[in-house]
Amino acid sequence: MDEESLLRMVEAIAEVAPGTVTLETELDALNWDSLANLGFISEVDSALDVTVSAEQLSKAATVADLGAVVRDATNGK
Repeated sequence: MDEESLLRMVEAIAEVAPGTVTLETELDALNWDSLANLGFISEVDSALDVTVSAEQLSKAATVADLGAVVRDATNGK
């Protein structure tokens, strides 16, 4: 998943204005919670046909961390 797609996906899930999220954005600042994690898992599965680890996802602190989880899942496919 490219950076732009990741950022737009996170913005949609967090329901924030387009262009406001960067890779350095902390998930706590977006009020990211377990429902957001579920939405992210679903969106990644739909977009890339890969399953991300809920355990790894729960450890993510920034948007860049979410990207790393997706890369790990994609490389393992």
